Amino acid sequence: MPSVGDVPSTGHRKAAAREEARSRRLAMGEQGRILASTDMATHVFRSQWWQRAQVVAGFVGVGTEPDTRPLLCRALEGGKRLILPRVVSKRDLVFAEVTDLDQLVPASFGLLEPAPAVPGVRLSESGADVVLVPGLAFDREGRRLGYGRGYYDRALAPLAGGVTVFAGLVLHACLLEAGDDVPTAVQDVPVHCVVTEHGIHWPSP
Repeated sequence: MPSVGDVPSTGHRKAAAREEARSRRLAMGEQGRILASTDMATHVFRSQWWQRAQVVAGFVGVGTEPDTRPLLCRALEGGKRLILPRVVSKRDLVFAEVTDLDQLVPASFGLLEPAPAVPGVRLSESGADVVLVPGLAFDREGRRLGYGRGYYDRALAPLAGGVTVFAGLVLHACLLEAGDDVPTAVQDVPVHCVVTEHGIHWPSP
């Protein structure tokens, strides 16, 4: 049994979990991720929380993340207000409304964001009914492994416990098995449900 000094810190456990999640995403290959993203979007479209939503806070999947464009396009085509995040400091995101994905511009960390000239507000002031939340991995209780900068935890925290639905989007390979937990800290905010290409998983009550 390891001594207390040998027990990995939360930070070290998160770093190892991030590497594992990145490896799993890469292993799927581009075509696998595209097909999985299509199935993921179908599950979202069928959900009551999506159908009821008037304001959707989304994100643009980049790199090996799920492709969220089908979701974003459907939101616009369905007459929903679509707001997307923009990094404005080392700590904060704002969310700005877009009416066409062609309005997005390249930004830091390889992201695509609303242009700086488009006014943005804090997520808590946006009126979002649904927040689509990115993550490297999630566990079966909705705990999220983010990218280590804390942007989403800070943005979601004021809405935690309210009526806004937090839906994590992740490839099934990065949804941990039952009994495996994402290492978390006090400030980490869980999601209400996790959507993969296999369906929507709700944590146990």
